[in-house]
Amino acid sequence: MHRGNRRSRVSDDAPFGNAHDERVQTSHNVREINVDTASQHPDPPSGEPPGLPTRRLWIGSALATAALIGSGFARRRQDQKIEAEFEATRKPPFSLASIPLELGSWRGENGELPDEIARAAGSTDNIIRKYTDSTTGVSLSALVIVGTGPLMVGHPPENCYIVGSGYTLAGGPQIRLVKRVDGKPPVPYVAYLFERRSGAERIRAEVYYTWRIKGKFTTDKGNYKQIERISDVYKIQTERRLNATEAFNPPADTQVGAEYIHPTELFLGRLTPAFERLFDRGSKRLESAEVSPR
Repeated sequence: MHRGNRRSRVSDDAPFGNAHDERVQTSHNVREINVDTASQHPDPPSGEPPGLPTRRLWIGSALATAALIGSGFARRRQDQKIEAEFEATRKPPFSLASIPLELGSWRGENGELPDEIARAAGSTDNIIRKYTDSTTGVSLSALVIVGTGPLMVGHPPENCYIVGSGYTLAGGPQIRLVKRVDGKPPVPYVAYLFERRSGAERIRAEVYYTWRIKGKFTTDKGNYKQIERISDVYKIQTERRLNATEAFNPPADTQVGAEYIHPTELFLGRLTPAFERLFDRGSKRLESAEVSPR
């Protein structure tokens, strides 16, 4: 079938005739009415030269086209500026590997994040470590990762554990205000408990995480429009395995007494300030490099 060669055809008995010879039938006779084409295009008003309306229309169209082109160039310049700012922030102000392996009584060992996970998160830098408290023997894993906004926030732990790894939600989410060892205001973290069976063993994973977006720690990742142009969204996340009798719900008061110190919050109280100090120093170095003469 050649649809491109088909043409619309009008039958001879269509309810309209030639534009110059319109026939109107009455009940007694047929009268021919000659339609003067000149009456359809009257002369321009006296004093207005022929063709002026056409020229006016052309000038109006040209001005409209010029306005559209100008707005297109302006939008393009704006997009280029945004892209330049985006690219300028793609590289973190410091290497995440410089986060100390020793944090108080915690001692760290480097691991490696699988490439497919790093790519899926749009990671530009990351570390994954196992930290052990030398005084209590408690251990946990810590992930610090930075990447582009839309990809990073598309991988919250609840998706990775439940959808990706077959866990079920057994507790949370809880918003925990983690006390910092440097005395600054506490940092909000989201806490979850995930569980799954592995043979006869029941695995219980306590997970804490927070985002750092535009220089602020937050548990609210925002919507897509708010983070689509942000190239450096950070996530700090920990996992600690709980034994069968260990309670997930820790004391609500982060300023706990000596009778109980939550291990994960004790660790994050040291990791968070260490991260922030390195970030602030790196940012200042980048700012100094930008303003210094070349």
